[in-house]
Amino acid sequence: MANFPNSAKRRFGAPPALEDTSGILAAPEVAPAAPEPKSAPSTARKTRKKTGRTVLFSTRVSAEFDSEFRATAERDNLLLTRLLELSFAAYQKNRKG
Repeated sequence: MANFPNSAKRRFGAPPALEDTSGILAAPEVAPAAPEPKSAPSTARKTRKKTGRTVLFSTRVSAEFDSEFRATAERDNLLLTRLLELSFAAYQKNRKG
């Protein structure tokens, strides 16, 4: 039998006698039946489309900028990536002049 530290013995109590466990160990293991999959409404999940965005782009920003950027994207129902693309396009347009 395994040698457990005293704290484990106090926490779990004494192990059961061998006579009490022999029937348990001899019984076959039966897995519970898998639950029936729930059919989701057809509008519950949007279908994914290919965006062509394959390059990881990450940077560090201030907490204030992050919260404002995320709030703006959520308010306008945009992905963060889309808001970044729109912001860059506006910057390029204004820079050219």
